[in-house]
Amino acid sequence: MESDQLKTRVKKICEGFRATLYPCPESPSDRREMAMGVMTRIEDLNTVLGQTQDHRHRVLVAAAKNLKNWFVKVRKIKAIYHTLNLFNLDVTKKCLIAECWVPVLDIETIRVALSRGTERSGSSVPPILNRIENFENPPTYNRTNKFTKAFQALIDAYGVASYREMNPAPYTIITFPFLFAVCLVI
Repeated sequence: MESDQLKTRVKKICEGFRATLYPCPESPSDRREMAMGVMTRIEDLNTVLGQTQDHRHRVLVAAAKNLKNWFVKVRKIKAIYHTLNLFNLDVTKKCLIAECWVPVLDIETIRVALSRGTERSGSSVPPILNRIENFENPPTYNRTNKFTKAFQALIDAYGVASYREMNPAPYTIITFPFLFAVCLVI
């Protein structure tokens, strides 16, 4: 009688904590058999967990090998979408319109690049490049190569010249090593 009350109290406590109750066989042999079954299931689950861990490790190692390439691709795609978001949608919603400053010497190169991009994408809408007359001062553009790029960056750090203003970078290329040597001597 007292054992039944104790059993009832334990069941209520387990239900309060939302514990799962499992039946317990009366005979020792049945309990041993049930324990063996539980141990077998635990071993199977441990095997599955180990295989899952190994598979996850292999997948992550394979992904880590491509992580740099993916990072570069994602940055390129984000840059493309950022640029496309600066465009305006045509009234017919069939093309994008962009206005930008372009060096006059590069117009033909840009026209060829747009045509090549249209061909590669398989688009049926041809690119249109129009020169718009504008009375605003265009931004400063100093054409550089691999050698002059560093000197131009140094000059631009002090300030960018106005449009059609003389570019001091060529003079800096000549004088910078001399002045640097003077600083070392003093």
